Amino acid sequence: MSDTAARISVIVPVYNSARFVDGLCSCFEAQTFEDFEVVFVDDGSTDGSYELLVDRLCASKFRSRVIRQPNKGVSAARNTGLDAAEGDYICFVDADDAVCADYLSVLYAEAQSSGCGAVMAYITRCEDELGQGSRSAVMYDSVSFLREFLYRGIKYSICCGLYRRSLFEERGLRFSVGYRYSEDVHLLWRLFALSDSVAVVDAYLYYYFDNRDSAMNKKVDSGRLDAIALMRDLEPFMDEHAPQFAAEFRRYAVSRHYWSLLWQAAAGSDGYADFEACIKALDYDGCLVRLYDYHDARVRLTSRLFSFSRRLYYVLIRLYVKIFRR
Repeated sequence: MSDTAARISVIVPVYNSARFVDGLCSCFEAQTFEDFEVVFVDDGSTDGSYELLVDRLCASKFRSRVIRQPNKGVSAARNTGLDAAEGDYICFVDADDAVCADYLSVLYAEAQSSGCGAVMAYITRCEDELGQGSRSAVMYDSVSFLREFLYRGIKYSICCGLYRRSLFEERGLRFSVGYRYSEDVHLLWRLFALSDSVAVVDAYLYYYFDNRDSAMNKKVDSGRLDAIALMRDLEPFMDEHAPQFAAEFRRYAVSRHYWSLLWQAAAGSDGYADFEACIKALDYDGCLVRLYDYHDARVRLTSRLFSFSRRLYYVLIRLYVKIFRR
């Protein structure tokens, strides 16, 4: 690390994101925290993103670098950013998202005051919620936060946290390459298990756009089983690094991912026949039964509903999504 290294390295993977470059750079220019660098990794864009970044950053007010590589996927791009980062802390921002002006300052201040290896805020897709919250913080020990993440993980993302870089370097942590889904969640589980403590700031500091072209808005296909494979891969990891939590993880984590896949299949299908075709590849037998006593009532009830009648499940999930748009 150089003597002038920034305190925070922000890693931004970029792929065909030219239309978002100016808005994202404006978010970084508005940051109240000044001692940071942004490591942009252009992952083989073909829409001029790289050239636009280079031009835009010439006049920017924040420290930045642009690394160009052949298209390898978002995980490989983030790993390239991690290899290049020099800051004491790491955070991740996606090119098509937005952050509050005090995003970095709030997270860094909490990291310094609490000494936690990971500091999380809340993520939202409701633009009006961005910036809302008391900005007070609650500190969890590792096992307590693993339970929080298991039962209320929807509030958190790899992109709404600040992480001590030594967690990555000392443990050799990197994103798993070759997966299309949940590789970010896979890394988060390992980060939280290896952190002595985690602080959560009560504020929505990160906003993600509901991009209809994104992976999470595509129909459920066999590639979604990546999430299941990655969760199963974590079971022996939890046995070793979080033994007090391992049994709970084995009972619920894989089943909870199956639950999510079934929900997404119902929400994204073009009719009941399409829904049935989507779920054929999902070997979910026996998994939902484990969720009958899950802490979230919605998960408990819909798991029982699916077991009782898949058609009724499909109808009610479609109605729920139509009313609440999620």
